[in-house]
Amino acid sequence: MLAEGPGAHQEPVVRRPAGAGAVRGLQRLALQFDILPPDAALDGYRAVVVPETTRITAGLAARLGDFTAAGGALLVSGDAALGEDGSPVLPALGLAGAGAPLDHAFLRRAGDAAAFAEVMYEPSLPLVPAPGAETLYDLVAGYFPRTWDRFSGHDCTPVGTAGPAGAAVVVHGVTATTGAPLFTAIGRHAAEAHHRLLAEVFARILPEREVRAQGPAHLEAVVVDTPESRVVHLLTPSPSRQGEGVSPITSRTEGIDLVNDPFPLVGVPLRIRFPAPPAAVALQPHGTELPFTYRDGQVHLTVDLAEGHGMVVLREEVAPALR
Repeated sequence: MLAEGPGAHQEPVVRRPAGAGAVRGLQRLALQFDILPPDAALDGYRAVVVPETTRITAGLAARLGDFTAAGGALLVSGDAALGEDGSPVLPALGLAGAGAPLDHAFLRRAGDAAAFAEVMYEPSLPLVPAPGAETLYDLVAGYFPRTWDRFSGHDCTPVGTAGPAGAAVVVHGVTATTGAPLFTAIGRHAAEAHHRLLAEVFARILPEREVRAQGPAHLEAVVVDTPESRVVHLLTPSPSRQGEGVSPITSRTEGIDLVNDPFPLVGVPLRIRFPAPPAAVALQPHGTELPFTYRDGQVHLTVDLAEGHGMVVLREEVAPALR
């Protein structure tokens, strides 16, 4: 993820809504990621995420163009897709332009007027896809904007009947663009629909993942490669708010979230990308060999962890202790 560092009197990236939303969204999908400055080298990465708070300069646009031309996947969110003149920053995004932002618009699966429309509270750009690009979701306005003389008991009126105002999500090859500030929305509201949308986008632009875990939403799966093995760290923190008060530094209400007890994993299916059938798969530090199958370049297995933490170790050769 390319994120601009904090300026004077700004909080760190991961404490701002867009940064926090990106971290939570990517972790929930078990995607392996680094947080890098916009001028960082992209060599060795299979995908790049540009949140709405990162400005794509001409130099970065050229580098991202080379990256996508070489087959790298790219997700650009919200305002990051447009330059200062309001035009798309990158031809690879498959955008012809964008309209004025809409407040309290709705995201609805493209071409399906009967599909349930999910509200997006943040202002969203109605995207105009270029020829050859695909609209994954439509952006639909409400019946009318809520103003002082047109009242609605909710923050927004229900979805309108005028048809799409533009595209909400555009996919073009290995690139995807969201007109909505998706990561800010996840960071502020944590709506399940927005997490599902993010998962669907990555299923299109990055179908091969390093690891897939069908566990609870708060399961974290982190991959570490060594010369001899691939290690997948599994952690299920389930914190609870146990203290709260106004910070003398930020003058805002802040809390203390603690993890007191382990959250067990029971029968959690895992799929781990591996170049060949491993010689052994073990659960550490338990020292237990795990049964597995290998197909389509992935190791398939099921994990039980009463302690809520463990490491699945895949070895190309059997370690002496397991022989």
